Amino acid sequence: MKNHENYPEESVEIFGKDTVFVEGFSKIIEYQSETVKIKYKKYSLRITGENLLLSNMYEKAVMITGTIFNLDFTE
Repeated sequence: MKNHENYPEESVEIFGKDTVFVEGFSKIIEYQSETVKIKYKKYSLRITGENLLLSNMYEKAVMITGTIFNLDFTE
C-alpha cells in the first residue's frame, strides 16, 4: 500500500491492460462483467471491458481486473 501523504485523495492507477486500482470514490454505481461505474465527488469513472472483476476491496478503494478496453471520465 502506498503512503497517502504524497498522493491526491482521489486517484486512478492503471497497471497494463488488465488492472485498474481506484481510491477515494464515494460509491460504486454499476457493476457488471463488461462495465464498472464509480462515482467520485465531482466526476464519474466508467470502465469498460470483458470479465471485469472487483477485488482487493478496502474502504473507498478497489482493484478492477479483466480485459480493460476503455476508461471514461464524466462530470
